[in-house]
This record gives sequence, C-alpha cells and structure tokens, in this order.
Amino acid sequence: MFYFFQGKKFLPLPYVVKGMDVSFSGLLSHIEEKAVQLIKKGQYSPEDLCFSLQETVFAMLVETTERAMAHCGSNEVLIGKCYCLLLFLLKHSPYQSNKRPKNFVWPLISSD
Repeated sequence: MFYFFQGKKFLPLPYVVKGMDVSFSGLLSHIEEKAVQLIKKGQYSPEDLCFSLQETVFAMLVETTERAMAHCGSNEVLIGKCYCLLLFLLKHSPYQSNKRPKNFVWPLISSD
C-alpha cells in the first residue's frame, strides 16, 4: 500500500524553485530530523510525512512544467514513460483539472 494515500495532514517542507531549476536537497533530511519527534508527539503520522514529501515534490514539478508551458505558449504537455501513480497525480492536480483543454486525452499505459 502507498502510505501517502493515507496521509491527511501536511507538514510544510523546504520548497526551492528558481526559474526552471528545482532543488530537492534538504527535503529528506528535513523530514528525517523532525520525524521521530513529530511522530512521538502524535502531531504527524508516518503517512502524513510521506504525503507531505509527495505533495511538495509534485508541486515543484508542476510549477516548473506550468512555467515551461507558459514560456512556450503551449497548452499541451507530453510526459513520457508515465506510471499509473504519476498519471493519477496529474489527473487530480488542481491546475490540470481546472484548466485542462476540453480535448485532453490521457495516454494509454504500456506494461513494459
């Protein structure tokens, strides 16, 4: 089972996006430093921490993708070698669901 599907509470994590550059350094160490204390105090569950990590990374990637689309004047994006989870996340992101073109088609997933 994926833990982040069970997470409900969001822990703010370091979020670094500058232009088209993203920096993931510090995300995992930030969680590792605080995880034991947060879980012992009952403030967050392990599922919440997984959820927070997933949402932070995903937001960073979506932001740079949106910026690239705006820069190119495109309303389409092609994502290669997708997995079911990535498609699920994209399908449910606020940006994609609110501003998706009417002729938007989800790609078929190959089993390779």
